[in-house]
Amino acid sequence: MSWRAVFSKMMELSIDGVFLEGLDGTIQDCNSAGLKMFGRTRAEVLSMRFEDLLLAHSFPKPGLVQSHREPGEEACEGYGVKKNGEIFPLSLHSQILSLQGEKSWVIFVHDMSREVAIRQELAYAAQYDALTKLKNRRAILEDLEKLRHPQPVGMLDLDHFKGINDTYGHLVGDQFLRCLGGLLNQVPYLTAGRFGGEEFLLLFGHLGLSDARQALEDLLEKAWGCLREYGGIHFSAGLVWYDPALQRAEQALSRADAMLYQAKAMGRNRVAVESPCAGARED
Repeated sequence: MSWRAVFSKMMELSIDGVFLEGLDGTIQDCNSAGLKMFGRTRAEVLSMRFEDLLLAHSFPKPGLVQSHREPGEEACEGYGVKKNGEIFPLSLHSQILSLQGEKSWVIFVHDMSREVAIRQELAYAAQYDALTKLKNRRAILEDLEKLRHPQPVGMLDLDHFKGINDTYGHLVGDQFLRCLGGLLNQVPYLTAGRFGGEEFLLLFGHLGLSDARQALEDLLEKAWGCLREYGGIHFSAGLVWYDPALQRAEQALSRADAMLYQAKAMGRNRVAVESPCAGARED
């Protein structure tokens, strides 16, 4: 049995794609995993250059792709192209094979679709609250600290939320949080984050103070119609004008929180706006 026949049998043991590439770049052999990965038949693959299976410009060096052939080069990541045009992430690693006077490149191809999906899930989980789909406390605070231009900043709190949990149970309480999160996500120019429990931090980019107040009052009307079987969603909110050139982010939080508690003291289910707000843009 020739070395190539032996090598072909060995390639079938790999769960990753394995390609044997001639020094001219043409594919000389590949395993079943490689054919399945690219959705091609053996006859199709053996008539191609290996580079034809790749989205060449997605690799860190031009022309493939020569990056996977350089001695000592670590595996490089890019994208492959299936026969149906679908693009998928992959990593390449290769070694030179020299047997009986013949030299070829052995290219190992790993489909990274699962790894990329996991990375994306972890990145999302690090930034967003799983229940409300809004940014989590850390992410929204980072957004606040990165602000460089003046804008309205608010704090919002669900009214009588403990009573909802005590009366209807925590699953219904979760419905309230989930519905409010969906409503906040629909407000134009608003970046909202779950600050903790039933409290939310609001950043109104590109809006004046009066427009931000109107947006919250419109939200009060819309929220009342949600979950009517449990009395509807009611909330209180405090709104201030924040200029990062004049104050620290913590001060904006403290002021917005003070206005939130003023809204609570005024009877709840309302928006309280700090006044006077020197330098605030009204429209």
